[in-house]
Amino acid sequence: MPFQEKGSVMALTVGLTEAKTRFSEITETVNRTGEPVTVFKKNKPWAVICPASSYSSIVDIGDIKNPETIAAINSAEQLFRDPSKKMFTNVEDFFEALEKDTGNA
Repeated sequence: MPFQEKGSVMALTVGLTEAKTRFSEITETVNRTGEPVTVFKKNKPWAVICPASSYSSIVDIGDIKNPETIAAINSAEQLFRDPSKKMFTNVEDFFEALEKDTGNA
């Protein structure tokens, strides 16, 4: 489902290619609305884009009802805590690694 914002209604999922293409627009919208967006890779939740200011409240995930979003957040939290996983300091390195992982580089 493509990322769209229509009035106050926004899709909460986006494919990896579209996330890369429209990253600035998506992050601007996420920060403005406070709503996280789940990035899908091969039709599975892969990452969640959320405003940094609300990350601590998302950890509790009490207000989030979408099971796919909850699963993606839980998965992201597990990866974040795993010291063997690579942490990225900029978006370009993140997307380059994703492309290499999927064979699209």
